[in-house]
Amino acid sequence: LTAWIVIQLKNATGTNVGLCIPALTALMGTTETRVLFCSSGGVKYLARQLRIGTKGAKGVADSKKKIGQSSVQQLYELTFCLWTVSYELNTNYTIRSDFAKDGMTIAALV
Repeated sequence: LTAWIVIQLKNATGTNVGLCIPALTALMGTTETRVLFCSSGGVKYLARQLRIGTKGAKGVADSKKKIGQSSVQQLYELTFCLWTVSYELNTNYTIRSDFAKDGMTIAALV
């Protein structure tokens, strides 16, 4: 399931991205899933989806509105996934380096 989610996130405009984000949110509760997801390169795809989804985010008041290509709920779930991945930063050098690579992950959160 984790491999399928990463494949869907690679395709930034895929129709299944909206389906895989809630599944990923549910899976991020375990350390094993977070490590597996990150070892598949998932951090950069989460950051990219978050950056794509926040384009044009200013002035949105309604939670049902779409922002870029993502709903507010999807943006919350993407941010939640990155936050849960951050639990592994102190224990896993590879995840820490993926998080810091190019500064894009942090920029997506700010």
